[in-house]
Amino acid sequence: MKNRLVLLIVLALLPSPLFATQVVARSVAIDNLSRDAQDIISFKCKSLKTEALEKKVILADSVNVYSGEVLDAAKGGHKAGDSISFKIHNIKSMGMPVLRCDGSAEAVLFLSRPSDDGSVAIVGLTYGKIDVARTSEDKRLVNITATGRDIFKDLTARRPSLSLNSRQAEIVQNPQRGQVEVSDFFAIVKEVVKDIERTQKKGDER
Repeated sequence: MKNRLVLLIVLALLPSPLFATQVVARSVAIDNLSRDAQDIISFKCKSLKTEALEKKVILADSVNVYSGEVLDAAKGGHKAGDSISFKIHNIKSMGMPVLRCDGSAEAVLFLSRPSDDGSVAIVGLTYGKIDVARTSEDKRLVNITATGRDIFKDLTARRPSLSLNSRQAEIVQNPQRGQVEVSDFFAIVKEVVKDIERTQKKGDER
């Protein structure tokens, strides 16, 4: 709790409009992460470089610039196969997510809108970055509860208008689901994003 409070204070001092309430999501629920993120992608990092900040911020005097390939996308302007680069403040603090970049590592990322200096952040901190594992059969899996929180918990109760097929509903409602195929995960997230957009149009979404 103390570490989370410190991070909120630090992140509140980062360049506008990168607000602490956006980076540290309102809760780790998948619909809150999806609402607060501008881009939701599965990303394979291929190169990483560090650049000095012209204007230093609290706890960071540089940014990490990640370049790689989008493998899946559920929200934002990217699509599978896109080559993209983005930069994140190089903040060395407990609770900050670490993005591996070894040419093969893949992660699902919930990325914020850019701040004034063009940098983005991972929404929800460690909850907004989910590593992807590959099996010997080359299946791509995400462990929904790897962070210690179930991001699908009570989803259908909170969003009764959510449109899920039987396979997706079984995944969401099974507390013992553990690992989920990336394709299933993104199919569910896309439906969550659609439901958020529908309720926003009705004025019911905050």
